[in-house]
Amino acid sequence: MILCTPTQMHADQAIKAMNAGKHVEVEIPLSDSWPDAQAVMAKQAETGLVCMVGHTRRFNPSHQFVHNRIKAGEFNIQQMDVQTYFFRRSNM
Repeated sequence: MILCTPTQMHADQAIKAMNAGKHVEVEIPLSDSWPDAQAVMAKQAETGLVCMVGHTRRFNPSHQFVHNRIKAGEFNIQQMDVQTYFFRRSNM
């Protein structure tokens, strides 16, 4: 199960999904509070299911630009492949 819902729903939904026996990928952030994040981690340890947090680009300005054009009917997208490269000038 992939959770791409508002942040405040992530922890509760992840726990419910694992209670239902589902592996879960949660869009970052995992939760909006440390106790909720710990509860998700405890549920994962209890169930042994995969519960991972992934990085999405929904707040990236370039992605919002495309999304807004699609919603406005200006773009008719049938398939879109996106690759992002991160270059660091120093090792952090």
